[in-house]
Amino acid sequence: MEWCQDFESGLPEIDGQHRQIFDLVQHVHAGVDRPGVREVLVELEQSTRHHFDCEERIMVECNYPALTRHAAEHATLLREVEGYRDNAVFGARQLNQVLCNWLMSHTMMEDRPLARHVLQLRASATDITAGTQFVGGVEPSPPSAIHTKTDGDTKLASGQS
Repeated sequence: MEWCQDFESGLPEIDGQHRQIFDLVQHVHAGVDRPGVREVLVELEQSTRHHFDCEERIMVECNYPALTRHAAEHATLLREVEGYRDNAVFGARQLNQVLCNWLMSHTMMEDRPLARHVLQLRASATDITAGTQFVGGVEPSPPSAIHTKTDGDTKLASGQS
């Protein structure tokens, strides 16, 4: 199987991780000796955990409505990979098929909607920032840096002196 744009979600930070996972899946498919496959599985599991943590952090940050279902799918795949890793006798071809199917279906059915949600939020935030006009063309200072005068003393608006 070759990498193609169909595997991309639209979020560069996620797509780079998908590509790394894809490359590891290709090593499993290459059919290196069993100890070699087991080493690749350990690396694949670590990369996948890191990737899922990143995705789930993004989902929390953007209040993604399908977070629970999406995270449950992550947990299911990790259990499956752990099962292969811990199994003394496993089929590398079967594992490769599971991983390839997961990568294609999960990316297209779960990660793309997440990417659309995130990109939409980012675009909205950019629109709001771009549309902001400041009085006199100067951006105001943050509240903690705004000074006020009271009874001859200069105090910060936050109440600090």
